[in-house]
Amino acid sequence: MNERGNFYIPRIGLIIIILVIVIIATILIALGISKVATKPKNGIQNTEEMEQNVIPDQKDYTTFDEGIATENLPKVEKNQFAQENSTIDGRPPCFYNPVIPQGFKAVGNEEDATIDEEAKWGEQNSYLYGLVIEDENKNQFVWIPVENMDLFKTTDWQKNAPKGTIDKTYEEPLEEEEEDYYKMYYKVKKYGGFYIGRFETGDLTAQTERTEVKNSDSIGVQKYLNVYNYVPFELSTINRREITGAKELAINFGRQNDYNTVNTSIVYGVQWDAMLRFIVSDVNNVNNSIRWGNYTTSELIYTDDKGNTYTKKNGDVYLLKTGSSEETKAKNIYDIAGNTFEWTLETAGNGVRVVRGGSYSITIGQLAAARYAYNKTTVNSGIGFRISFYID
Repeated sequence: MNERGNFYIPRIGLIIIILVIVIIATILIALGISKVATKPKNGIQNTEEMEQNVIPDQKDYTTFDEGIATENLPKVEKNQFAQENSTIDGRPPCFYNPVIPQGFKAVGNEEDATIDEEAKWGEQNSYLYGLVIEDENKNQFVWIPVENMDLFKTTDWQKNAPKGTIDKTYEEPLEEEEEDYYKMYYKVKKYGGFYIGRFETGDLTAQTERTEVKNSDSIGVQKYLNVYNYVPFELSTINRREITGAKELAINFGRQNDYNTVNTSIVYGVQWDAMLRFIVSDVNNVNNSIRWGNYTTSELIYTDDKGNTYTKKNGDVYLLKTGSSEETKAKNIYDIAGNTFEWTLETAGNGVRVVRGGSYSITIGQLAAARYAYNKTTVNSGIGFRISFYID
């Protein structure tokens, strides 16, 4: 304090205070930078590595949205294999004018008597009856039209009608499957629908009913095959053997059959529900499927590949070969109700996947819309799968 009573700081003291403030500020800035990015061992900060360490925002999959197909495609005659993606009239594809993919042909009742006579390619509203295509190896698929994408969503069913919501237990897609899901979603939007296997997947090499877990050389989507059951959801080690799962089998199916313009997979949950919307009727009740599905309490007539006819009575427990009974058919698609549960890409928790449709060996839950959750490594006689594909 000086002689006038004012507080006085010597010059040297002021300099020391300023230096202390600068040092403290420098330390605080350095600590802040270290929280943002840790210096690598080599002492050089890699900008690319910094960007990779940043948690990305939710991905915008609308980049996959190509809108609605508007260009004409080549015209192909019925029962002739398409040399490239085509339509039956040469006009743009849409929900009522499906793409006939390269390597497939449009078939009707004249070529296959099991196809509904109303499913006539090239006629108005014929898409409502289940249009069928066939590849060069006799594998058959049915067109599922999706006119309104707002309805293309997984849903619960009650009283033979879709509800507006779904139990939060069920989820699709998983985060690691989002990209594939949205590719499918926007292709369905572009072309107005997708194709689903006319039959449950069969084992081309099985001479008798499959009764154990084993890999097969090849699979097919054809009539009168032994159903490919005893299959886990995905590749698993079972009984010390590596068993190929339904997920891999379905993807590989397209490659094995030289499909160049479509993407194959097991059925998505959203596809299953779109299919139910397509086939649901008073006759094909998806919440009470005993009358048109193979369950323990069902009564139906079925045939073998030689044309011999048999009767299944209430209480008989038979796993039928693919497409054996005309009574289990809806819109030209066989065995959506019963015969085997079918794996889907829907999930119900960590390591758990959803099966749909019911099984020949159960007496409860006999409905095509049913959801059951199984560990993805589960294998038994009552679980199989179905293949679907979308236009790429």
